[in-house]
Amino acid sequence: MNGNQSLYIENYKGLIHYTDQLIRIQAKKYKISVVGQELNIAAYTNEEMQITGFITDIRFEY
Repeated sequence: MNGNQSLYIENYKGLIHYTDQLIRIQAKKYKISVVGQELNIAAYTNEEMQITGFITDIRFEY
C-alpha cells in the first residue's frame, strides 16, 4: 500500500464486486474488501492488481 491512494494485491483468485466505493476480491483463503471513494482498478493481470483512489478501509473476511 502506498499511502491511502494506491494498493497492490498479488496472487488473488478473482474479482467479486467492483464499484467506485467498494472492491471485493477473492484471495486463496479469505476475501478482501477495499472501501473508499473514486476507487479504480488501474492495472489488472491474472496475478496482480493495482487499486487507486481514496482508500478509507481494508477488510479481511474468512
